[in-house]
Amino acid sequence: LDTAAAYVVVSVGRRFVGVSHSLNFSEPLEATTWPAGPQPLQVDAYDSEGRLIGRGVTTVTVQTGDLTLAEPPASPAAAWVRRQLEQTLTPEVLPGVWEQLRGEIAWQQGRLAEAQAYLTAAFESDPSLPRVREELLAVSEALGLPVMQSSPRLVQVRTSRPLVALTFDDGPHPKVTPWVLDLLERAKAHATFFLVGKQVEMYPELARQILARGHEIGSHTYTHPQLTKLTALDVERELTTSRMVIAQATGTQVTLFRPPGGDYDGGVGRLVSLWGFTSVFWTCNICDYYKNPRAKVVDGMARKISPGGIILLHNGEDLTLDVLPELLQRLRTDGYEMCSVSELLAARSDNPEPRT
Repeated sequence: LDTAAAYVVVSVGRRFVGVSHSLNFSEPLEATTWPAGPQPLQVDAYDSEGRLIGRGVTTVTVQTGDLTLAEPPASPAAAWVRRQLEQTLTPEVLPGVWEQLRGEIAWQQGRLAEAQAYLTAAFESDPSLPRVREELLAVSEALGLPVMQSSPRLVQVRTSRPLVALTFDDGPHPKVTPWVLDLLERAKAHATFFLVGKQVEMYPELARQILARGHEIGSHTYTHPQLTKLTALDVERELTTSRMVIAQATGTQVTLFRPPGGDYDGGVGRLVSLWGFTSVFWTCNICDYYKNPRAKVVDGMARKISPGGIILLHNGEDLTLDVLPELLQRLRTDGYEMCSVSELLAARSDNPEPRT
């Protein structure tokens, strides 16, 4: 390692062990906290500006064993001392600390996407870690994501053009998503897919296909919870983790958001805005037609749609599967151009002309 290092970071088996400003230092470890067998020992050296300047990796063999005491093991006093020593000497790193440290280093080195991923993981592990929330907000802003005090809920857009935005909640779904993409391609339609982070983790290739075929992606949280029942920190974790998962899968930083079930209040809205999201609601929701006879669903939806409208459909196994082909044809027949939310916003006008 470079002897000009300002400090070194040591890990064993990908677990943080310690930081030192000296290359010659000792770190006592309790072997019983690592699995027995070979483990990678890594030492990273950084200069005074936080730049990685050297790395050493070797393999150490961990041999588990109990503490040896001079007093006979059967002695009650020895057993008590053993328990106290085990609790005191076992190295414990709080969840997220290692990720936060690596995120801070990546941030200092200008690797913003990597910093975002590490700091998001730290925030997900323990949002009470010192500075982690503020650091993640700062990195998000450095990535060019808007940080807003408030933003209006988007329900319909004023436009003089015959545009409607198609939106699909949930997914990606291994069967439904490819089918929807094929239908949209045949209809020459664009759409916005509000994806659930956990589903993106399961099917990252489908998320990439959505973008590759000309559509856009927004966040539908990470686990699809009822947001108004969560603490503020848990709402923030849903937002930041979903954004990070989508970014890792697609390379895209999403800024559009739809709350699951429309569950939303002022507190949720402030957090959504703070993290740079625009909340997208809807003009027409397919859920309102679940009890209608199937033959009348498209007619009912068509009567509610007007230029600048936003249609909520689902990227899963529900009524959308039954009506989507007919709905796309009906919108085309009625003279509408089907677009994404961002395309609809780009066509916004203050004084729309009446549609002819």
